[in-house]
Amino acid sequence: MKRKKYRIRIYNGGQKNIGLEKKVKHNQVGFKASTKLTMEQYQLIIGGNYEALKASSEEELIREFCLDGIQRKLKPKVIVDYDRQTFVYHYGDVRVTFDHDVRHSTNGRDLFADNTLYVPALGPNQVVLEVKYTGFLPEHVKKLVQQNVAKRQSVSKYTLCRSKYY
Repeated sequence: MKRKKYRIRIYNGGQKNIGLEKKVKHNQVGFKASTKLTMEQYQLIIGGNYEALKASSEEELIREFCLDGIQRKLKPKVIVDYDRQTFVYHYGDVRVTFDHDVRHSTNGRDLFADNTLYVPALGPNQVVLEVKYTGFLPEHVKKLVQQNVAKRQSVSKYTLCRSKYY
């Protein structure tokens, strides 16, 4: 019924734009909040040093994360990586993404470690298709994404990768 999870995101392996995201889902309604992290703050998270992280920031999301980290003993679980193709249709604010080569770490939890090994989480021809929109989904877009869909289901790349890891 009610879930809250955090994730750290980077793009293209870079250290310049490290983000902390909180995803909350209550029934079928969800929202996301995010903020930027410095490399130093990221290292505190990897080290589990939530007290020092909390002291380093006045950002509300970081402080909430620290409290949850302390209370729930949060620690990194798995690295999820994938390649994404994105298509945007501005009417209805529609974003269609194809995530392929979804893979997960087998030996590490540090996004920037050089020796992290990855294994596939999906079969070689499997792709995760996501359709996100606000307002409305135009009929022609709906018809396009419903054509030739081999298997329609709700999927979480994180859950998929965690289930493969453990």
